[in-house]
Amino acid sequence: VDTININGTSAGSAVTFNGGDDNDIINVNSTGGATTANGGNGSDTFNVNGTGAGSTTTLNGGDGADIFNVKAIAGATTANGGADSDTINVGSNAAGTVANASNNSGGRVDNIGASLTINGDASGSDVLNVDDTGDGNANTGTLTLNTLTGLDMAGSITYNTIEALNVSLGGAGNTVNIRSTFSGTLTTLKTGGGVDTVNFGSTGPITLNALAGKVVLDGQGGSDSVNLDDTGDSTT
Repeated sequence: VDTININGTSAGSAVTFNGGDDNDIINVNSTGGATTANGGNGSDTFNVNGTGAGSTTTLNGGDGADIFNVKAIAGATTANGGADSDTINVGSNAAGTVANASNNSGGRVDNIGASLTINGDASGSDVLNVDDTGDGNANTGTLTLNTLTGLDMAGSITYNTIEALNVSLGGAGNTVNIRSTFSGTLTTLKTGGGVDTVNFGSTGPITLNALAGKVVLDGQGGSDSVNLDDTGDSTT
């Protein structure tokens, strides 16, 4: 098992780090230029604790059931799962391991300060867990078939080839606008303990036609509302 600690790269530089064929651990603590980290074979764990503003970071899992824990970013970051079933955790307490891949609770996504792109890649069943359960603010988020925005994030999350998307929110009372879903992704939304509102419907015109994938709603505590708007649909 190799452990690679990336504690800083210079602005304007291009640096590549390569793991071995075992279950590697790659800790991204600070970046300044263009940084690439390759896990190689095995079940690798990437812990992203911070990236610098203006930097670009690319994480390649390769073969094996890889784990990506993204706690904070200030520069554009891309996570490529590669082959097999990978798990991506986003949130300030993201702590997935080989033994507990989806360990991600009690955190916030406020520190996602740049664009985060997640590619599960073609093979396996890939899971994206977004945890904002530790957020005490009443947030508004917007979900489409491949993006998640809002929720006090200055950045955004773009996801592709993800088979299961799990979004868990805090208890202050949240609003989530679901514009579209992808047919190959099962989306589970836990709204938290407050008085929450979930709105289904696209924009311009407002229809439900773009909801191609299944959505599971868990209102948890509080008195929640679910609104479905198909007023712009002219078909019979």
